[in-house]
Amino acid sequence: EDTTDLTQAMPVLNLEAVNGGVVNVYFPKPHAEGVHIQCKVDGQADFTLLASATHSPFIDNRPLAVAGKPEIRSYRAIYFHGTAEFGLMSAVVVTTAIP
Repeated sequence: EDTTDLTQAMPVLNLEAVNGGVVNVYFPKPHAEGVHIQCKVDGQADFTLLASATHSPFIDNRPLAVAGKPEIRSYRAIYFHGTAEFGLMSAVVVTTAIP
């Protein structure tokens, strides 16, 4: 019998910055369909929904805001199943997207 308390489930994100401004976002998804990933680029006031990811890693391949200039990106995520989010929001993890 599975006694996992899904109200306390929290994703743990791991980031890998690669050339071209690409950031790979790794996440576990036990008991979940996937994660809603939110991102904030340095200078933005709030996080915005980046993706509903069902396979790890999610590849953030958005272009850099200023071509050739590194940018700091912060990510966080929460589990989802169907249309419902559950559990706790992950800790914020930060990396520098590199040209």
